[in-house]
Amino acid sequence: GSHTLQISFFFGGFNFSFIEFLTVSTEIDNPDFKNYSFQLEQNFPNPFNPTTQINYSISSASIVIINIYNLNGELIKNIVNEYIQPGNYSVKFDAERLSSGVYLCSMKADNFSDYKKIILLK
Repeated sequence: GSHTLQISFFFGGFNFSFIEFLTVSTEIDNPDFKNYSFQLEQNFPNPFNPTTQINYSISSASIVIINIYNLNGELIKNIVNEYIQPGNYSVKFDAERLSSGVYLCSMKADNFSDYKKIILLK
């Protein structure tokens, strides 16, 4: 952000106004540095038929598990189960052999856990 500082010195009736300001940057000057977070995004498109894209990101190297469940909590398909470095990722889910309906896409990584409802319309 931007900050402003105004300082005035008064000595025996004189207005003393010589002040030297030094600007210090606190930003990281590394172009390779990215500030990732743990996140599971909503699939796109949604509703879908028969494929959809699932985007996710992680902020630290972790074992990432992404599963698809039906509404009874039964595992339908494991999409991702691997150790991944920080970054943004995308995976395609093909539901060609599944029936129309609502499913849950679950992601677990490190201490992060989230799910999204995904809708297959045939």
